[in-house]
Amino acid sequence: MTATPLREELDAPFQSTLVELYELDMKPLISGLQFKSGRLYDPIRFDPDSGQQIVSPGTTPAGVSALRELDPDYPADIDGPYKFTQPSSATPLDALRYLRFCNDRNEKGEPVVFARKKYLPYPIKVEGFAVTGAGKLPRPTMTLANVTGVLTALSGSYDDLLGARLRRVRTFARFLDAVNFNAGNPEADPNSRLPDEIWVVDRKVTENRMYVQFELASMLDLEGVQVPRRKIVANSCTWRYRSEECGYAKLPGDAGFVPYGTDDLPVPNYAALPRDEQGRLDICGHRVASCKLRFGASAVLPYGGFPGANLYSR
Repeated sequence: MTATPLREELDAPFQSTLVELYELDMKPLISGLQFKSGRLYDPIRFDPDSGQQIVSPGTTPAGVSALRELDPDYPADIDGPYKFTQPSSATPLDALRYLRFCNDRNEKGEPVVFARKKYLPYPIKVEGFAVTGAGKLPRPTMTLANVTGVLTALSGSYDDLLGARLRRVRTFARFLDAVNFNAGNPEADPNSRLPDEIWVVDRKVTENRMYVQFELASMLDLEGVQVPRRKIVANSCTWRYRSEECGYAKLPGDAGFVPYGTDDLPVPNYAALPRDEQGRLDICGHRVASCKLRFGASAVLPYGGFPGANLYSR
């Protein structure tokens, strides 16, 4: 069985630098963003395929939508902040969806880019992830610098950020995107990462001019949460392909990318096809085998089904 690049790195006697990245998802906090004209738009219903924002019912005339704009600081192939404008208007929305942070800079002295997402250099300290045998789930703390007052402004606008989700992404420096290095990086691999962790901002602990500290909770350590929260399906992954839960990020042109059809077989003669056609023909079969083809047979799979559930059927 061939080991994945991540497994090889974990087993190596000398590893490259472990890079920790943090993504704060404001989606749970935003039920409607407001233009200065008073019209409401729902970012949760943004359609990334068409590039349009679906209007909340009853807030604007039928057929009116907001369009996503490219941020000039983020190339087209790098996922930057969500920024929208009303058609025939230069009025931007007043908020963003994602805030991405990293304590480090890349080799060029610029923000770290991983899986085409840019993580801005910002003083952040997150600790307390260790799991003990005491029977309690950990309650990590997230401390962010507040010298500019930006965290105070965000806390005031979004109810102390309570309910925002923090994604902890960990990878090794050798797998970062090629744009981070002066000489490029042939080993860049957006899927070579440790399993992501998702935490929820549960309480604001401290706020002053220097920093703001929040207490985080596990998704299972919130009041009123019941498990299981989704249907148990034995032989089919319930995640949408390439969604945040799926996590698959390789695109045509990336090292190791192969487009597979729903039958888990490679698309015939795919190398001769245009890249956009390769991407269109890459369809997940939502089976365990489909997951192994993309992440590796020995990798930790983000499979959204429950393969062992049928063992207990009656």
